[in-house]
Amino acid sequence: MRWAFAAAIVLVATAVHAETQEACEAKWLAAEKAGIVSGVGMVGTTPTAAVDEETFLKADFDTKTGFAVTLDCAVAGPGKHLAEIEFISNRTHKRLARWTPVKGLVVD
Repeated sequence: MRWAFAAAIVLVATAVHAETQEACEAKWLAAEKAGIVSGVGMVGTTPTAAVDEETFLKADFDTKTGFAVTLDCAVAGPGKHLAEIEFISNRTHKRLARWTPVKGLVVD
């Protein structure tokens, strides 16, 4: 299981804008299967991902950005962007980070 967890982090963190929406969806689903992501939904009008707080906080900045880029690609599609994405703790529901296509990732 540890291998699957590490593989999911690598897959999500290596999102490239040229990937297909299906490839991004597969990467995101791998992160969900590994337990890194608890789920994605709308909080008000903002797409919000509940993530394993410990894993998210330990990840380096590029990996965290990769999560955002992968989710953006999976939902909006290559070459398109969501206005913003919020990442919250799956335990406390505290906001951990916010991503926008203009500012990139801002970690709280």
